[in-house]
Amino acid sequence: MAKADDMLRTFDELISDGVRRGLVHNVAQDHTLDGRTITLGGAPMVHFGSCSYLGLETHPALRAGAFEPELRAA
Repeated sequence: MAKADDMLRTFDELISDGVRRGLVHNVAQDHTLDGRTITLGGAPMVHFGSCSYLGLETHPALRAGAFEPELRAA
């Protein structure tokens, strides 16, 4: 089993590599987030930073249904 120091060193190397590659500390440039894509460095990218893998919260019927009074629990 790996020692704690070895695990911490490996973790530090992985994070440092991500920083060098520009994969850490990015800021979304979008004015509105649609749940599916995000713009980083001027390039649109698929957004995997949420639990919405299918992007269903952006489906028009689902959004409209959220406001229908008859769908509310009594």
